[in-house]
Amino acid sequence: MIHQSMGAFDADGRKLPENVTVFKQLQRLFFRLKRLLPA
Repeated sequence: MIHQSMGAFDADGRKLPENVTVFKQLQRLFFRLKRLLPA
């Protein structure tokens, strides 16, 4: 489900430049979670 939401944000980011910044912030959070989670 996380992958689906990421795709949705990506599509919205391409259409609305304002969402691009939000999408980047979400990416940073996901990267931090990946570091905390071994998988």
